[in-house]
Amino acid sequence: MILAILFASHTVFSQSVFRYFGKGRKLRVERKIVTAVRYQSLARRVLRSQSLSINRRELVRGPGRVVGPNVYLRGVSKRFKGLSEWNGVGDSRTYNGAHHIVTKYVIREIGGNGECMRQAPSVFHKLHNNPAYIDWFHNHQKQLAIYQEKGIKGIMEDFFENVGNDFSKEDKEQLMLEAELWAKHWGLKWD
Repeated sequence: MILAILFASHTVFSQSVFRYFGKGRKLRVERKIVTAVRYQSLARRVLRSQSLSINRRELVRGPGRVVGPNVYLRGVSKRFKGLSEWNGVGDSRTYNGAHHIVTKYVIREIGGNGECMRQAPSVFHKLHNNPAYIDWFHNHQKQLAIYQEKGIKGIMEDFFENVGNDFSKEDKEQLMLEAELWAKHWGLKWD
């Protein structure tokens, strides 16, 4: 009984809960989005945009094409470690893992907690350790200023304008849906 209450209380405050089945190319991911009733329509759009048959997905593409919450990317990178196209995902000379689009510092400053950070929209991005882009990935003051004026949507648009050339139109749309759901679920300013 106590375990059921603890599990239920954990998921009530979570935006997404993931379960992983299998290994390597046979990985299947089940996602459950737990959010307020007023955001359920948006949550359905997020799931549809990922070509999910609501909660299930076969995941076989490389890291540059996988987008979503930080907790999801971290789970997937652990399970695909060792596959050739995933070599270097945790290596500081290449992808260096999953990156929050809105920096963790900014998330804390705008009122997000640890679970909010775990659910924040993230990407695997090769430019993270590129010296030409270091100021963008860690420019907290710029992100805070954009947030004050244009919300999370503005930060996302700035990301695509400055370092998002590697993402397809579909990936950008998916990330925007993820970011909108995340912002609204956690009570952050969207636009």
